[in-house]
Amino acid sequence: MNDSPGSRTLFWSSEGPLSSLACAGLLVISSGRFAYALIAGMALVFVYLFSVLSLSAGRFLVSDRIRGAVSVVLSACYGAVYLLLISTFSPLLAQETAFFISLAPIVFTASGIADRSYNDSIADAVVRTGSESASILALLMAFALVREPIGYGALSLPGRDGIAIVFGSKEASAFAARAVAIPVGGFLLIGYAVVAFRKLRSRGNGEGSEREEA
Repeated sequence: MNDSPGSRTLFWSSEGPLSSLACAGLLVISSGRFAYALIAGMALVFVYLFSVLSLSAGRFLVSDRIRGAVSVVLSACYGAVYLLLISTFSPLLAQETAFFISLAPIVFTASGIADRSYNDSIADAVVRTGSESASILALLMAFALVREPIGYGALSLPGRDGIAIVFGSKEASAFAARAVAIPVGGFLLIGYAVVAFRKLRSRGNGEGSEREEA
């Protein structure tokens, strides 16, 4: 099996976001609102890319003994930089999303992407990291697009005054299923997504095996 970054797909690789529960907490907590999911997902992309880029560029300056600690410090620093950037756009939005953003370095560290991309070239490391972080961003947005309209009868986007409701009405809110928006609904949605993902992946693996036999 080819293990090059270019041969991986966004979701179907063994390190895809649905292959483990490393980002389950972030998925559940931030996908209740589309605005929160977008900010949290972009935080992941920012932290992933800049942390791995820094580690790849300075790999000859960092020994294996302290590489893990340096990775943690770098990801935390880039998370703080991202929060600062959000606060310059909207202090209220930064206050509302600070907890979600603080989870990005944790997800980065738990994913092990720093170790998996350590021996890659800078270009390959960026491709691998960009694909993985983009897949989590897409997953967060997809979850939020299901949970917020069904759970709140509305859809939100980040704005200068915090989250801005793009559309919604009292009638839609009255018929909303609040259970979908709360953490329990998020865990149920993750369960369904994991089952669907594994079935699709096993079917894809089966078709691949049939082609090789043919």
